[in-house]
Amino acid sequence: MDHQSLIENILNSQAAILSGSRMIQSVILDTAIILAEEDKEDKHQPKHGGSQPGQSPNLPRNFEAGYQQLVKDYFSNSTTYTEVLFWQRFQMHRPLFLKIVHDVTAHDQYFVQKRKRLLHQFESLPTEALPMQTTSIFAYLKVQPLKV
Repeated sequence: MDHQSLIENILNSQAAILSGSRMIQSVILDTAIILAEEDKEDKHQPKHGGSQPGQSPNLPRNFEAGYQQLVKDYFSNSTTYTEVLFWQRFQMHRPLFLKIVHDVTAHDQYFVQKRKRLLHQFESLPTEALPMQTTSIFAYLKVQPLKV
């Protein structure tokens, strides 16, 4: 093999390599363009859930106060509602429900509310505001008894 054919061979192989790398670069560039266009389309899609610009904001509903009222009405020592009303609301007798709660908390401590955590929930409230807030919230959230 002479030098001329050797050089032609090397140049042909380099041209093949370069054309292959140009093809790879072209594919990468096309892919980047497609992904950029998809990102643009995604930004124009309306978001679901939560507050939307131009719409009314979500209302604060104070779920904790509703939970406390539920516990007071159905599970405290002096309950507001009778066994019949408990059955109508939860489709279960109160003693059975309390047994399930006891068994679950005895099985796994994860379900036991810690005193430290309970106190931590009220640390940020000023002490003079706490009674007034709970009184007005309980008055607002008063659950009406079911008609039998």
